[in-house]
Amino acid sequence: MVIDLLDNIIPATLDVYSILFRSGSFNEYIETIFRIWTFALRWKRHNYNKAPLAFLSDIFYWQDTNHPFAEAVKLFLVNFNDYYVENMHSKIRSQTPVNSNVDNIIKQAYVIDERNHCELKDTFQKTKAYPYKPSLLNILAEKTSLFLLDYFQRIYKNCGKSKLCKSKKKIQCQLATLGETVDTKCLPTGYSTNMPPLPDSCDHCRKKLDDGEVLICGHGYHFECYQMMEYGCRHCEEYYKRGIYSNVNSFLDRLEKGPNVLTSDEQDETPTEENETVEEVEANGSQEVHAELLIALIHVNTW
Repeated sequence: MVIDLLDNIIPATLDVYSILFRSGSFNEYIETIFRIWTFALRWKRHNYNKAPLAFLSDIFYWQDTNHPFAEAVKLFLVNFNDYYVENMHSKIRSQTPVNSNVDNIIKQAYVIDERNHCELKDTFQKTKAYPYKPSLLNILAEKTSLFLLDYFQRIYKNCGKSKLCKSKKKIQCQLATLGETVDTKCLPTGYSTNMPPLPDSCDHCRKKLDDGEVLICGHGYHFECYQMMEYGCRHCEEYYKRGIYSNVNSFLDRLEKGPNVLTSDEQDETPTEENETVEEVEANGSQEVHAELLIALIHVNTW
C-alpha cells in the first residue's frame, strides 16, 4: 500500500497538472490521465471516472483518423486550459446551497454571469502574498521528514501483522499500523480483481513464489511466468477492461437521458467532506527540529 501510494498515486495526482500539463509533456500527460482514471475506478468514485475516458476517447479517435486536432493538442497542450471554467464552477458552488436542484444551479450561474465581470475577475485573479518564507519551509520539510520516519518505522515493525478478512460478500484488511480495517478499494488494484493476490504464491501457476517479484498491483509472478504473460498482469488488465466497458456504457446512458437526469451509479456517489483546515506553523525551535531529525536518521539502522 505504501509503495502504491508513494510511487503511483501521489506522483500522478501532484504532477498531472503542475508539471506534465504545464510543461506540455503530452505523452506522459495522456498516460497519467489513464492512471488517474484507474484510481477513480478502484475507489468507486462514479462521478470522476467518466471524464478521463471521454477525453482519452477523443484523443485516440483523432489520432486514428489523422485529424489535425490531434497534432494541435499534442503541440499546444498547455493552451487547452479549463482554468476559467473551474473558477466559474467554484463561484457557483460557493453561492448555491448543497440541496439545490439542477435548474436552480443553472439560474444562479446566469445571475453570476450577468454581474459585473470585473468583480468576478478580481475574485479569482486577486494576488495574495505567499505566507511561507524559505526558513519556515525548511522547518516544515524537516517536521514532515520526522513524521514520515516515525511512520515508516511503525510500518517496518508491523510487517507481516496485517491480515486479510474474507467473507462471502467482500474482502477487508486489518492494518496493524493504523489499527483500522479498510475496504479493498484502499488496497492495491489486485485486491479489486476477480483474482486477489495469493500470499507467497505465483498468481499465474499457483506455485510457491521463491524466485519472482510482487508488482505494484499486489500480484506476484515467477520471472518465467511473467515473461510468458508478456510482462503484464492479466488479472488487472481484465479488471481495467471491464471498468472501461462499464464506464463507457454508463456514459452513453447518461448522454441519452439528457443533461438534468442522473444515472443510477451517479446517484450512488458517496459524499465526501471538503472541509479544509490550515494549521499555522511557528518558526520557533528550528534547531531542535533539525537536531531531532539528525538523531532519527542515525537510528534508522537500528530499526
